Amino acid sequence: MKIKKKNLWLMILCFFIFLLGAFYVQLQPVFQIQAQAYFHQQVVSEIMNSIEEITVPDEFVVKSDNQVSINANVLNKWIVEVNEKLNESIPDVYEASIPLGYFTGVVFFQNQGPDISATFLISNRIIARYNIKTTALGINNAFIELILNVECKGIVLFGFEKNELSITEKIPLALEYIQGEVPQIFPY
Repeated sequence: MKIKKKNLWLMILCFFIFLLGAFYVQLQPVFQIQAQAYFHQQVVSEIMNSIEEITVPDEFVVKSDNQVSINANVLNKWIVEVNEKLNESIPDVYEASIPLGYFTGVVFFQNQGPDISATFLISNRIIARYNIKTTALGINNAFIELILNVECKGIVLFGFEKNELSITEKIPLALEYIQGEVPQIFPY
């Protein structure tokens, strides 16, 4: 039984397409995880660069005679400015091309092979919130931390799939040590 040349080339083409499909199905999860890690790193570095330019208000902790309080009005005005700054400075679209050799794990092949492109689209605004954490130290000392919580949600487009990516970061911005007075008598 002799196979015609036309049928042989058709069989080779079908086999090649089958191999490409199997290769894509096997490596798609690895590519997706790597693309998400890459975009997470890019967005966090942009957030950190933007936050370096933001100044924390000095008067967010108000100290009176024997009381310490948080000035919520100052912090609420400040967080509005932070949200505006982050949404202005961070782009809505990130694009990446990762070489195929990067996924082999071999150092010599990491920059070899065709580039695989991926795109990250920020779907909503970047939302920043503040959190104040107070820790008691000893009898009457306190440690106050101003923490910025940044959330960013988007979609990673990679190949024929799209997956959601949620990025959350907690960034400590200000630390305040409050030293109280030691009482003269302890009531026991």
